Amino acid sequence: MANPLVVYLDSSGFSDLSDDRKIQKEPRLVNIRDELLYLQSTDQIQIRYSAFHILEAAHLTPESKPMAMSRAAAIQQLCGNKALIHYQDLFHKEIVALTADQKHFYRDKAYSNQSDWMPDFGNLFDGLQESFRTRLREELQKTGAIRSVRRAIEKKLFKADGSFTDEGAKILDTSDGALELKNQLPITERFYQHNMLSAYIKGEIDSATINNEIKNGICNPMHFIGWYAEQDGAKNLLSWLRGTGLDNINNIEELRLQVGRLSELAPVIGKSQDEVFDKVSNTLDGVISNVRKRLIRFFLNKATLPKRDVRNIEKHALNSQFLSLPGLDCFLTCVRQYAGENVVPSSAQRKLRRSDMGDMFHCIYIPYVDVFRADGYTSQIVSRNAAYYGTTVVPSLLDLPAAIACARQSRQ
Repeated sequence: MANPLVVYLDSSGFSDLSDDRKIQKEPRLVNIRDELLYLQSTDQIQIRYSAFHILEAAHLTPESKPMAMSRAAAIQQLCGNKALIHYQDLFHKEIVALTADQKHFYRDKAYSNQSDWMPDFGNLFDGLQESFRTRLREELQKTGAIRSVRRAIEKKLFKADGSFTDEGAKILDTSDGALELKNQLPITERFYQHNMLSAYIKGEIDSATINNEIKNGICNPMHFIGWYAEQDGAKNLLSWLRGTGLDNINNIEELRLQVGRLSELAPVIGKSQDEVFDKVSNTLDGVISNVRKRLIRFFLNKATLPKRDVRNIEKHALNSQFLSLPGLDCFLTCVRQYAGENVVPSSAQRKLRRSDMGDMFHCIYIPYVDVFRADGYTSQIVSRNAAYYGTTVVPSLLDLPAAIACARQSRQ
């Protein structure tokens, strides 16, 4: 199929398809997994994953690592190297693309076929060779050796072009820093097979090459979840995502109390409850509008563009219609609808879940996929927005193969 459908599973989908206990209870999950793998192998679909899948699949305790690794394996098996770029990079690209001459952001720019789901963290190795050279020269000076002796030693360590000789590279390759790099990073087999650290130190490969290889190792779902998720920095990142769920519950419950008090005071101030709720709705609209403006300015400040271009882009972005920034606006629209439905008190008040905010984050990618999996309540929230982008929302994993078939049929 020349133009395969892009499918986005929710995190529970990867979990269900990798959990033997759930498969025993629902044998149809095996058929669904096999069908997805077949459609993927025949290029009829692409299943893409995002940073939120990785963070939600990862574990916070050693006891939960085996299940986390099963989820990582399912992501890798079903998606391969096909990912969606990090939401920060996506928002930045959407905003920069919104100029007077370019009104649309083409969705294939949101795709990575190299498992590149992490944010752009720059070049970790840029300037590292010069840093190594400076450090070695400083150590030589500390020895108190006369200048001629230091120069003789430097000739053994450095070539005329400034790169390291084999002897110099060997010293660095067995230094504490080099060993620490090898021991502490989830490096690819290719990194060792091609002895890339030594090749970089000797100037045989550039910093971009070794940096990309390191990033490929970290971005691999099995590597990240198996290794990085246990590092302190990663634990903070994982806790942040889970923490937003708890913060969301606290914020919504506080707003419910405030709206409830306003509703009770409505007769006293000569207002009906409907008027109070309309005021709340307008306030939420204003909040979302202000958040949009702040995010546009935030991501433009990160742009490495001439100030004149930034001002031009900012003008068009701030004055752009809602939904003209696909991922950012879809996310904000879904959050607005979620807040509106959960803030206003009612007799049938829905119980808030810690996973609610995570579900909203996934909505960022609705405009960039053809089929989007979301559980019952979330599917109701996002369906209206998904329809705007022509995306099919599937409320049940068991219904996914049929939904894919219908989407393929409608495309023919």
